[in-house]
Amino acid sequence: MAKTKSKMPKERVSAGRVALLCWENIANGESFNSFSINKTVLKRNRTDRSKFTGQVMSLNGLTKNDLVNLKQAITEMTDRVTGLKDLEECEAE
Repeated sequence: MAKTKSKMPKERVSAGRVALLCWENIANGESFNSFSINKTVLKRNRTDRSKFTGQVMSLNGLTKNDLVNLKQAITEMTDRVTGLKDLEECEAE
């Protein structure tokens, strides 16, 4: 049986165990990009508790507009969490 070649991402950016991938697609003769987010989750091996196995979780089919919305949501959540932490530190003083 012939081995099929896997499609490789056009671009990949990683931070820690999270990766953002850009895929080039062609449909109806037109080229477009789609994006996916992958996160590797380590789980302890059930039979040998000293070993871990990596499991990849994926969110696929994202558009450029989805990335813009995610960036906004991440910025807002970071601001909220950072703001809460700063407020807690001020109250503790």
